[in-house]
Amino acid sequence: MKGWAAAVTINPTLPITLSGFTSRKDQATEISDDLEINACVLCDGSNSICILSFDTLSVGTEVSDFAKREFSTLVTQTICCASHTHFAPALDRELPKLGKVNVGYYAKVLQSITALANQFKVSKLQDVYLEVGDTAAVIGMNRRRKAWGKELRYSVRMLPNRKVEVNQKILVCNVKSIAKDQLICKLWSCDCHPVCFPRQNEVSADYIGVARKQLRSAFAGLPVLMLQGFSGDIRPPSIEMSGKIKHRMRRLIQGDFFGQMKPSEWNCWAQGIAAALTGPLHHNLLHPKSISYAAQEISLSKLHMNNADFNSRRGLNIEVVKLDDCLRFIFLSCEPVADISKLFAKHKSNEKIWCIGYTHHVFGYLPTSEILAEGGYEAGGFREAFSLPGKYKSEISAIIADEISSTNQKFSE
Repeated sequence: MKGWAAAVTINPTLPITLSGFTSRKDQATEISDDLEINACVLCDGSNSICILSFDTLSVGTEVSDFAKREFSTLVTQTICCASHTHFAPALDRELPKLGKVNVGYYAKVLQSITALANQFKVSKLQDVYLEVGDTAAVIGMNRRRKAWGKELRYSVRMLPNRKVEVNQKILVCNVKSIAKDQLICKLWSCDCHPVCFPRQNEVSADYIGVARKQLRSAFAGLPVLMLQGFSGDIRPPSIEMSGKIKHRMRRLIQGDFFGQMKPSEWNCWAQGIAAALTGPLHHNLLHPKSISYAAQEISLSKLHMNNADFNSRRGLNIEVVKLDDCLRFIFLSCEPVADISKLFAKHKSNEKIWCIGYTHHVFGYLPTSEILAEGGYEAGGFREAFSLPGKYKSEISAIIADEISSTNQKFSE
């Protein structure tokens, strides 16, 4: 197996509108930390995969297609992933309510993709091996809980739910040079919405940037790819602790609720994740010899009831990358809730599976049938912000499980 990695900064010219929150009106006038595209290529001699990790809410169809074209003569497959930070300018034209695309910034990102492709053209790939394992930190908590609201209705709301166990693991894949036994790049993944950076009108990669900076203090210039997990219903544990009368009254009615982290609280939380990434890793050494790829697209009409008009928007992309029989990446082009990962079964007892969301175009949230029945933002409340009509079929979990199984079966054809 051979490998290559690089990174490029994509900071915007200020002031600029950020994407992520429909309620945010002011433009960003400061940059807290760098936005980047980090790239990793793995090649087995016949097949090659390029993974691009963008500090953005959603990469979008147009940018993703552009990246695929730029790398089309260089690799067999290109997968674009968004870190899903809510503190970067928009790139996805299909989500205008979450942030309009700035033409100048959009052009800069395309130029940066071209620069990465040109850099790869003249680079020499190194023989590599992988260290694959996991660590843990206090990462996130479930954000779905039933409570009373102003409309006197008892329903699922975006509130802390400590009763739901949340995955606190951080998955790590170190790509290392065989000749020099040096780290070429680091891929990592966890499940947590990047929504709590305390300065709402500043550009930031959120906790992803803190982790990257900490890693580079030990490995200067290291490409670091954050592959956001299935975090649709997971966010940082930012419980409002204020003793204000209005907050005390709300707490009496609804129990604990989320609040904005203070800078010191957010920094402590983000540094905890960074420390876990730079600390000891329980890992296995892998020397994969082959890369396999399978994919298919599920139309939005197959996931929805009735005949809603989706205006030619692309559906759910399922992409699976398999390194021998020891490591499998499952990529989905949506905001999957955490329990979607339970629909995937291991094919080998020792196989490691990474479940990655937010690839290419993010058409909306992907709930399970159980969440759909319960209601709430992830079940359908998101639709206006995503300009997505219709209503999911109640059997959506079975549909997704069947499609994943069908995609995996392509490896044996």
